[in-house]
Amino acid sequence: MLSKILFENYGNLSSRLNNPQTNGKLERLWYEYDRHRWHFSNLKEWIDFYNNRLHGALKLEWAERPNEAFQRKLRPECLIGMMFK
Repeated sequence: MLSKILFENYGNLSSRLNNPQTNGKLERLWYEYDRHRWHFSNLKEWIDFYNNRLHGALKLEWAERPNEAFQRKLRPECLIGMMFK
């Protein structure tokens, strides 16, 4: 189901050449999806859980979540554009 939704919305995406981190991140995403998906009634609920949970690779002293890290790393002009959508 997730594969179908991703393909319909994004098409076939290739990872960057000589960048094993990209493949590792995708493999971890699938692992987490398979592990937790039965807790949720739909994909949107799972995505919300995944993006708003504590993450060991982020700033633990701030209890940073993936959504917060994403916003922290965005350029200021992108944040301003997001506020007006």
